[in-house]
Amino acid sequence: MLEYAFEEINCGEGGGWRYAGFIPKRQRAGGFIETIDLVFERERPET
Repeated sequence: MLEYAFEEINCGEGGGWRYAGFIPKRQRAGGFIETIDLVFERERPET
């Protein structure tokens, strides 16, 4: 189910951002992930 949700992410073409992954934020005792933080990255221009 998570794979389907990630397909919906649109970072826009002008910003240079791309989806890098996720970090589990809250997890139940049984191991089920309740909440996640999405991680995006972009390259910084060389100065």
